[in-house]
Amino acid sequence: MQRYENYHKHTHYSNITTLDVVVKPEDYMKRAKELGHKIYFTTEHGYNGNIYEALTLAEKYDLKVVSGIEAYYVSDRKEKDKSNYHLVLIALNTDGYKDLNYLLSESNVSGFYYKPRIDDELLFSVNPKNIIVTTACVAGRLREEQGREEWILKMKNYFKDNFYLEVQAHPCQVQANYNKMILYYHNKYNIPIIHANDSHYIFPEEAKYRNMFLKAKGINYPEEDDFILDYPDSDTLIKRYKEQGILNDNQIQEALNNTLIFDKAEKLDINKEIKMPIISNTPLKELKSILNNAWLEERKNIPQSEWKKYLKEIREETKVVEDTNMAEYFLLNYYIIKNSVEKYNGIITKTGRGSAPSFYINKLLGFTNIDRISAPITLFPSRFMSKTRILESHSLPDIDFNCADTEPFYEASKELLGEDGCWWMLAYKPLQVSSGFRLWCKANDLNINDYNAVAMDLAELSKIKKSYTESNYYKDEKWKKLIDDSQHFVGVIESIAQHPCSTLLMDKAISREVGLIKAGNIICANITSYESDNYKFLKNDLLTVSVWSLINDTCKLAGINTLSIAELNSKLDEKTWEIYEKGLTCSINQADSDYATGLVQTYKPHSVAEMSAFVACIRPGCASLLQDFIHRRPYTTGVEKLDELLIDGAHRMIYQELIMKYLIWLGVKEDDSYGIIKKIAKKKFKDNELKELKDKLLKGWIKQVGKQDHFEESWQIVEDAARYSFNCLAGDTRIQRLGQKINTFNPTIEEMYLIKNDYEYAKKTGHISLYKKYNNQGYGNAFSMFDDNRIHKNKIVDIYFTGKQKIYRVKTSSGCYVDCTLNHSFPTPTGKKKLEELSVGDNLYVKGAYEKTPDTYRFTNGIFESNIPKKGEKGFQVKEDGECHKFKAIYKENIQNNNPCTMCNKPFDNSQFELHHIDHDRTHNDRDNLMWLCNNCHKKIHYKNGRKKVMEKGIPTKIEKIVSIEYLREDNVYDIEMESPAHNFISESGLVVSNCSHSLAYAYDSIYGAYLKSHYPLEYYTVALNSYQGDFDRTNKLTNELEYFKIKLSSPKFRYSFGEYSCDKNTNTIYKGISSIKGLSKTIGDKLYSLKDKNYPTFLDLLIDCKEQKIGISDLTVLAKLDYFSEFGTIGKILKFLDIYNELYGKKTIKKDKEYLVKKLYLKQFCAKETEKQYSGFDSYKCLSDLINKIPNEDISTYTKLKYQLEYYGYVNIIDENIDRSYWFISDITPRGNNQILDLYKINTGTHQQTKIRNKIFQVQPFSKGDTLNVTLFSQEGKWIKDEEGKWKQSNSDKEYFINEYNIVSEQ
Repeated sequence: MQRYENYHKHTHYSNITTLDVVVKPEDYMKRAKELGHKIYFTTEHGYNGNIYEALTLAEKYDLKVVSGIEAYYVSDRKEKDKSNYHLVLIALNTDGYKDLNYLLSESNVSGFYYKPRIDDELLFSVNPKNIIVTTACVAGRLREEQGREEWILKMKNYFKDNFYLEVQAHPCQVQANYNKMILYYHNKYNIPIIHANDSHYIFPEEAKYRNMFLKAKGINYPEEDDFILDYPDSDTLIKRYKEQGILNDNQIQEALNNTLIFDKAEKLDINKEIKMPIISNTPLKELKSILNNAWLEERKNIPQSEWKKYLKEIREETKVVEDTNMAEYFLLNYYIIKNSVEKYNGIITKTGRGSAPSFYINKLLGFTNIDRISAPITLFPSRFMSKTRILESHSLPDIDFNCADTEPFYEASKELLGEDGCWWMLAYKPLQVSSGFRLWCKANDLNINDYNAVAMDLAELSKIKKSYTESNYYKDEKWKKLIDDSQHFVGVIESIAQHPCSTLLMDKAISREVGLIKAGNIICANITSYESDNYKFLKNDLLTVSVWSLINDTCKLAGINTLSIAELNSKLDEKTWEIYEKGLTCSINQADSDYATGLVQTYKPHSVAEMSAFVACIRPGCASLLQDFIHRRPYTTGVEKLDELLIDGAHRMIYQELIMKYLIWLGVKEDDSYGIIKKIAKKKFKDNELKELKDKLLKGWIKQVGKQDHFEESWQIVEDAARYSFNCLAGDTRIQRLGQKINTFNPTIEEMYLIKNDYEYAKKTGHISLYKKYNNQGYGNAFSMFDDNRIHKNKIVDIYFTGKQKIYRVKTSSGCYVDCTLNHSFPTPTGKKKLEELSVGDNLYVKGAYEKTPDTYRFTNGIFESNIPKKGEKGFQVKEDGECHKFKAIYKENIQNNNPCTMCNKPFDNSQFELHHIDHDRTHNDRDNLMWLCNNCHKKIHYKNGRKKVMEKGIPTKIEKIVSIEYLREDNVYDIEMESPAHNFISESGLVVSNCSHSLAYAYDSIYGAYLKSHYPLEYYTVALNSYQGDFDRTNKLTNELEYFKIKLSSPKFRYSFGEYSCDKNTNTIYKGISSIKGLSKTIGDKLYSLKDKNYPTFLDLLIDCKEQKIGISDLTVLAKLDYFSEFGTIGKILKFLDIYNELYGKKTIKKDKEYLVKKLYLKQFCAKETEKQYSGFDSYKCLSDLINKIPNEDISTYTKLKYQLEYYGYVNIIDENIDRSYWFISDITPRGNNQILDLYKINTGTHQQTKIRNKIFQVQPFSKGDTLNVTLFSQEGKWIKDEEGKWKQSNSDKEYFINEYNIVSEQ
C-alpha cells in the first residue's frame, strides 16, 4: 500500500458556507495515521478551516498541518451572480498561508454573494510560488466549455509548475467523462495531473449519515449519487480507477505520486509567543511621558506631603512594566480608552474590575478611577502584575474594560490600529444532543408529535450533563436506535456567530495574519477567544456594565459631571449612607436583592471601607463570618499586632490582600505573597515545600509576636481564606460544562483538579492530553446564572481543594441535587443563603428548558395532528385562522401601507423590517402583540440587556422546592471559581450554586448609585425607571421608594407625557412615559405628544389624527384602559367609543345581514341609499360625531382599573376612599415553603404591605394575583431568626403579618 496525501477533503467546518458534512477533523487525523499519511490539510468549502484546533490536534497524531481552501471562484466577484466554480488552493509556506487568509478575507468582505467568492483579480494577486492550485472536482471551472482552454493556459502561465489538473476515482460516468477531458489537456499542454478524494466522510458506509443530514436540511446533490466521497487506502483507489477505465496504470501512479508534492510544504507553525501590537518606536519613553504628565495633573488633588510616597509607587510599578516589556500593552490601551472617550463619547466605568485597580498607573492611564495608594483598604500591585508571573508564564496583563456601550471602544481600537487591526472574534455553533436528534428524526420522516417529547427529554438530560442513555425513552428499542444513530449529528458545527465581547488586536493586517469571515452580517476575525488565549494573541474584552449607564445618564439629567472617585469620597455624607440604612436599595449595586437589602440595613455601612467589607462578606467565602460581621460583633485573632494589621477587615481575613499583608508581616516579599496564596489554593505545594513555608512563617511569627501561641490558628486561616470562596462541594460532583459531549469522559471536579495538578495521576488515568489542556488553556467554560436569572456561558477560572468536611445532599422536587457542606451557598429567590440557613420547603433555582421549540410556533393553534405542514410549506399552513396566516397578513399589511418603524419612525424603504412579538411568544399573533420594527430597533429590544449571538437569550431558570437535606459522609471537598460577573455555576443535576466577587470596585459601583439617589433622587429615579422598563418587579420597588423622597408619580396623560419617563423639577414630579406601559413604544408616546397643542372638539377628531400618525387601535385601547384620555371622558365611555369607532370609521356601506355594536336603524339615517342587502353612502364621520355625545359617561370599577394598572404597569397606585378599609388588592403572590407570600395593596389608603398566608388556609379558598380580598382577620407573629449561637428562635420584637380569615371580592 503506497502513501498518498488527502489534500481535498471536507469536515463539518465546511458547513459554515455549505451544509455538507458531519465528520470532524480528528476523524481525518485518525484515518491519516492508520494509512501512514503525514499531513493534515485544513481544506474546506470557501474556508481554510480552524487552523488553531488543527495545530493542537496534530500534535497528538504527529501530523504536519497545511492550510488549504476549496474556493468559490467567479470571473468577477463584484457581480451578483449565484453561479460559481470550485478551485482548490493549498499553501506551501507561511506566506502562502497568509495569501489564503487574504483570499478568505476578501471573499467575505468584497466578494460575498450567498457564498464567499474570489475572482481573477484576487487569484492572480497572490505569489504563484506560495500556492498550489488544482482544478478541483466536476464543479470546477473546467465544466464550462466556453473559454476553457484560454483559462487553462492563463493558469499554467501564471502558476507554472504549481498548477495541477485534478482527477478523482469515483466509478461513475460523470467522473469518467471529466477525467477523459482532464487527460486531453494533460497530454496537450503537459500539465501534471493530481489525484483527489474530495472526501466528505471517512468510510463508504458513513455516506448514509451525510445523506440523512442533507435530507433533513432539505438539500439534494443528485449529481453526486454515484460518487464515493470517502478516505480510502491507495489500493482501493487504484482499483476504482481501473473500474473507471480512463487512466492507465502509469497515469494512476502519477496522479497519486503527485500528492506527495505537499511533502515540500512547510509545516505551518504558529508560535505561542506573545503577539503584542507595536504602535511606538519608543513605547517605554512615551509611556513614561504620559504617566509624568498625568501625575503632574493628578498631584493637584493630593497633599504635597504625600507626593514622595506616590512617586515611589509609580516608579516601582513602571519598573515592573519595563522589566516585563509590557509598555506597549499599556500604551495601546491608553490610546484606545482615551480616544473612545474623547472622540466617540465612550463611557468607561470609574471603578474597573478584578485586580486592575491594584496598579496605580492604571488610574493615571484612565483604566480605573480607584487610587489604590489612598484606598480605604490595602491593594497590592503584585495582585495585578509582577515580573515573575508575567515572564514565567508568558502571559499578558488582563484588564476587562467595562463600559456602558462597547461600540465607541471598538471604533477607537480600529482608529488606532487601522481598519484591519481590530475585529470581533467569532464563535462556532454546533448541534446539541436534542437538536441532533430532532434533525435525525426529521430525516427519517417522523411526525413531530411522535418525537417531540423524546427530544425535550434529551434536552433536559443534556442540560444536566447526563448521558442520553439515561433517558427513559432509551429503554424502548425504537427510540434507542434513533437516539444512537442521531449521535452522528451531535457536535457538528452548523454556523458561526460574533463573539459577544472579545476583540482581536494586531499591528499587522488581520485579514492576512488570521483571516476574516462573515458571521451573519458581522465581519469577524477567524479565531475564537479561547484560541487567541492559547496562541497568545492580544485580545480586549469589552464588557457592557448597565449600572454605569444609569450613573452617567443620571449625571447628565442632573446637569453635573460624573464624579471622580476622589470627588465622590469628598461628598459622601449621612444622606448617602441612609440609602442603605433605610433599605432604599432598588437598583443599587450589591444591595438590590431583598436578601442583600436586609443585610445592609442591619450592617448600616458608613464608609467606603465598610461597604467594601460588606461586599466581601456577603460572598459565599465569608459565610461563616457573615452573622458576626453584619451585627458588628467584636472579633480578635488573639494577637494585638495582627488585629492592627487586619483592621481593614475588622480583624478578619476577608480579602486576599489581607492574607498578603499577613505573609509580608511574617517576612515574605510582596512579589511572592500572591503567588503563595494561589499555590496554596491550588494545592501545588509539595509536602516538603509546604513545611518549608510554614517553618519560615513560624520564624517570622516568633520574631513579631515573641512566642508560638496562635500561629497554628493563623496558618489555618491562611489555608482556608487563600481561596476566593468556600463553595465546598463533594469531589464526585460534576458540573454542567459547555461543549461536553455525550459518551466522552465527563470528569468530576475532583478528577478535573487532580488531572490539572498531579501529572502522575493524569498519566496513570490516561489523561495526559487533558493535563496539557487544563494547564495551557484552563478548564474551559461552564454555565452560570446571571443577573437576568438566566443561564449563560461563563469561564471556569479555577478549582481549589478545601480539605475534608462533612457533606450533605440537598435535593429538589424534580430530583436535582448537589452534595456540599453546610456553609455552601446557593442563590435563592430571596438572595444568597448558605445551606445551614435553608430548610425543606425553601426554594432554589434550577436550570430550566431552553425555549428553542420551533415546532410549537410553526403550527396554527396547537392541534398539531391535524395541521402538519406539507413538504415545502416550511410550517406555513392553509388554515385561514392559523397563527402563521395571522402573522403574514399583518406583515403584508405593514408593507402595503409603507408603515414606518414604530420605535425610531424610520420610513419603510423595502429594507429589512420585522414584526416583534411584544410578549416574546411567537404563538401569540394578535395585532396588539405585534410591533412593526426596523431591523436595528428589533435588535435593540432583544439585545438591550446584553444579549449577543452566542446563547443570546440564555437558558431560563425555574424555582423548585427543597424536598430533602440529608447527611451523607465526611469526604474531600472542592471549590469552583467562576469568572465575573456571575460567580456561580450549575451542578450536574441542574442546581445553581454560588461563587465570589471583587469587593472595592463593586463597593464603589454601589456607592455611586447611593450618592446620586440620595442627592439627585428625581433625576435618579427618572433614569432608573426608563432603564428598567419591562422589569415590573424593579419598577414596582422603585415607585414604592418615591414616597420617601416626596416625589409624585403622574400616570400618562394626553398632552403631558413623552415617550419615556420625564421629570419636572419645579413640582418634584415624574411623568410616566408611554414606553413604560407594557407593549407600547417610545415612538407612540412621541407621536401623541406632538399632537398636544392641537384643539380637539371631540375624541373622534383626535382619533382621526392618530390614524394619520399610524397609531394602532390596539395601542389606543391600552392607553384608554389607563385613563390616558381622561379629558374626553371616563374609561368606560372611551373604551366603548373605541370599539364602535374601530367597527364603523371609514365604512361606506352597512350590510343588513350583519350585526353591529350600534343599531342599524340608527345607522340608516347616516346613509344616502338603501338596496335589498345594504345601506350605502354611509357617512361614518357624521355618525360618530353624533354618537359620541350620546354614549353615557359611565366608568369601570376600581377593581378593574387596578387590574389594568397591574397588567400594563406592573404595579398599582389608585386610591379610592370609598372602598372598604378591609379590602386589599393582591399585586403579587409567591409560594415559599408552607406559606404563600403576598404583596397587598390597601385600596382605601394606597399603602403596601407584605404578609403571609399558610397553605392549609389558602388551599380552602385559593385566589390569584389581581384578585381583591376582604380580609377580616390578620394576626402578627414573631419572625424566626437565628440567635448568637446560630440556633433558630422566634423573635419577640420583629413581627410579620398572617392572613387568617378572608373572602374573595367579586367584580363590581
